[in-house]
Amino acid sequence: MLNPMTGKPFAWDEYYSATDTILIFGLENDFSAQICDVAAQLNVKVYECSVIEDLIAIPAFMAIVNPQEISQEDAALLFELWQEHDSSEFKVIFVEKPCSHWPSPLPSCVKVDPGLFADLQKLRLSILKQKTSANRQERIARQCEERISRILMILKRLQKGPVKTRELAKEFKVSVRTVQRDIRILERIGKPIGYDEQEKAFFLLTRERLWE
Repeated sequence: MLNPMTGKPFAWDEYYSATDTILIFGLENDFSAQICDVAAQLNVKVYECSVIEDLIAIPAFMAIVNPQEISQEDAALLFELWQEHDSSEFKVIFVEKPCSHWPSPLPSCVKVDPGLFADLQKLRLSILKQKTSANRQERIARQCEERISRILMILKRLQKGPVKTRELAKEFKVSVRTVQRDIRILERIGKPIGYDEQEKAFFLLTRERLWE
């Protein structure tokens, strides 16, 4: 990814994303070092949060946190934000039992695991499992975005005139069947589309044609 200020690619440790970053907060130095060692093996970045705002602002697929280092006011804020997270995309691990000021029950993305550092293999598997899940969700989201973009482009082409599925398939580098499915979606959302058997092409029905 390019740095918009310099026009040059970000260095590996200058850019954090929801598919390659772990956040840590309030951990002892030994625990932080263990996470960094395991993360390096998995090609994962570690961002040590110095303030609560970092836990909110920095994109990541996992946060490993000592909840006892978080104030009641900040706990209420994080609780509300984490309620909106799906654990398949973002997971929080509490390395200590939360203080009584934490709302209960905890959000579904939060897991309490005081024994996380007892076994490095367990720590490694926890990180790897969540990274894999987050990457899968990112891939699904990207595919959905690509499909929405393609469907909108097909609609734009239909508005200009008849289009042949083979031409669209070649243009978008997908199968003819995929183009046909995309056109069916346009029909389901209310776009009147006809098919010319002779020309083997789809076209957008005008109001006049609808009444023929």
